[in-house]
Amino acid sequence: MVSTQDVKDYDISSKEKVNLPTYNKDHVHSLVEEEFGPCGLENPLRVCCYGSSSDDTPMIFLKEAYTLGLTLARRGHTCVNGAGAWGCMAAMNEGADDGGGNIVGVIHEMFVVDGSDWLEGSHNVFHHDSRKPQKKAKREIIIAKGDDLQQRKKLLVTGADALVVLPGGIGTWDEVCTSRMLFFVGNSYFNFNF
Repeated sequence: MVSTQDVKDYDISSKEKVNLPTYNKDHVHSLVEEEFGPCGLENPLRVCCYGSSSDDTPMIFLKEAYTLGLTLARRGHTCVNGAGAWGCMAAMNEGADDGGGNIVGVIHEMFVVDGSDWLEGSHNVFHHDSRKPQKKAKREIIIAKGDDLQQRKKLLVTGADALVVLPGGIGTWDEVCTSRMLFFVGNSYFNFNF
């Protein structure tokens, strides 16, 4: 339940205002626990996270995305996302990696570089580099096939207990809308606004 203290005024134009709920990290976890019961290491969730993949993402968003990834990992949840090399996805993967969590990246086969031992377009936590020490995080990359991104979108939400939406652009909203309409009907999702 959203209380009036959780609502901020956002200026849309000089003529109109709209009230939108805003949640901090602890509030999001409380909402998830309210929906699914106590969760953490003994009851881990598979959380699909959408967010920017742009290298122009503002630092405040990157810091919050990192903290979300770290929090999910430390509480034993699996972070599923598009494995982006930049933006909120990259920061979230770094946080989850630093927290020793489970990270699942879902990319399309068009981003796989033939003959290479790593995947171009994916964040470096998914790259295989024998020169770097490996962290405790468990990483999995899933490669979607097909002529378009529909299979990738479906694989992102397969088995997910919740969706978390970080700031992003048109690609983020496309994934969220498609997921809500086609694959994730009746389940919980959270817009992470900061």
